[in-house]
Amino acid sequence: MFFALRNFLLDYTNKKYNINCELENLRDISNSQPEEVQQIREKLWSDKNIIKEYIQENPNNIDKKGKRSNKTRYWNGSKIKLRLSYISGMT
Repeated sequence: MFFALRNFLLDYTNKKYNINCELENLRDISNSQPEEVQQIREKLWSDKNIIKEYIQENPNNIDKKGKRSNKTRYWNGSKIKLRLSYISGMT
């Protein structure tokens, strides 16, 4: 499940911290080469608060089943939250 959200997290991190202005959106992140996102990845892994903030803000409207939704903005009880929480050290 985490890897399904990987690009969302990279895009979120890049936008929040203005790391690579050439990668402007999720499509750019998805089509990028590993070296293009290296600095973004390093920032994401160096600051566990980024994942916590992503969970709280839910900027991509991920529902509790792990799907994008325009109807709901909650994570309670979701496997995604549990897995991301474990990775970010929230547990």
